[in-house]
Amino acid sequence: MKIKEEKTTLEKLREMWDNMPSGSKSLLYKDFGYSKQNVADVLKNGIQDKTTLLKLIEDIKSASATICKNIYALNQKVQSS
Repeated sequence: MKIKEEKTTLEKLREMWDNMPSGSKSLLYKDFGYSKQNVADVLKNGIQDKTTLLKLIEDIKSASATICKNIYALNQKVQSS
């Protein structure tokens, strides 16, 4: 029987990054003040403290939620036309 290992915060962050909705990364750079280099360093090196990783995770959630809301609103507009 294989025991499932708990993912680290960095592994969770990398998985979230790979599965972000289209447009979320651009929003993260534009509205949350991240640079591509900053995020790449965190994802590649993982040398940031846990607080930094958790903040980036929360910001990814927020950017993704915003994009999904915008897509839903546009879809509703198209459907009602």
